[in-house]
Amino acid sequence: MGPSAAGHPGHGILAQQGNALPPTPTSQPSGGNQPQTPFTDFYICPQHRPIVYGLSCMLQSIVLCCPSALVWHYSLTDCRNKTGSPLDLLPIAPSSLPMPGGNTALTQQVRTKLREIEEQVKERGQAVEFRWSFDKCQETTAGFTIGRVLHTLEVLDSHSFEKSDFNNSLDLLYNRIFGSGQSKDSHEMSPDDDAVVTLLCEWAVCCKRSGRHRAMVVAKLLEKRQAEIEAERCGDSEVVDEKGSVSSGSLSAATVPVFQDVLLQFLDTQAPTLTEPGN
Repeated sequence: MGPSAAGHPGHGILAQQGNALPPTPTSQPSGGNQPQTPFTDFYICPQHRPIVYGLSCMLQSIVLCCPSALVWHYSLTDCRNKTGSPLDLLPIAPSSLPMPGGNTALTQQVRTKLREIEEQVKERGQAVEFRWSFDKCQETTAGFTIGRVLHTLEVLDSHSFEKSDFNNSLDLLYNRIFGSGQSKDSHEMSPDDDAVVTLLCEWAVCCKRSGRHRAMVVAKLLEKRQAEIEAERCGDSEVVDEKGSVSSGSLSAATVPVFQDVLLQFLDTQAPTLTEPGN
């Protein structure tokens, strides 16, 4: 329990005398290393002070070494992931938490680095909130493509590949990726389709995701998408045959695999290469 305004209650455990922490201040210094914070009464207490310093150092180490763990996030589908940032639970910023060692040059350097990373975490959190695309950008063709690519990546990361049921089937995954944002002429490849196919290829082989299933999943998705496009093309060709003959050029173009150009470009420019044996 925290101390009251009248004074700190007594404790049954005495503080260790050989502690390397700074001595307990008799009064709060003005302009010193420890600013007036919600933890002021705790770190002037000889028994709470080691805990406050230890936990503060742990949080500050996380900020310095793993700022990605503090970025604001959200989940529209998985209720197990709470929306927000771990920093929302702190009454003050990590750079304002108490530090042992006094107001030294090293302490000020660490606080400056903490403030710099805090600003980066805020910017990344805002980027997540806006899905890395501003409203004006989303109204353009490029913005629409960016939005669809981000949606595809979110669908892939939120899908449970370890089980297959009604809510985690390959057909449902396909519909979530290719079932939205399609025009009436869905039998033709659009620029955002190219971007989605490229993303699927990157997702299948990149080292930032894990699982041998990725390549097989992408192969099945592209196979299903190609079969759907070719079936629609064949349907259009039959309609043309009823009205008139089809030129040989259109027939030869229809025999070209749907994703051939995109896949060959990925192989030439972005596919992983074997640099060393066993790598």
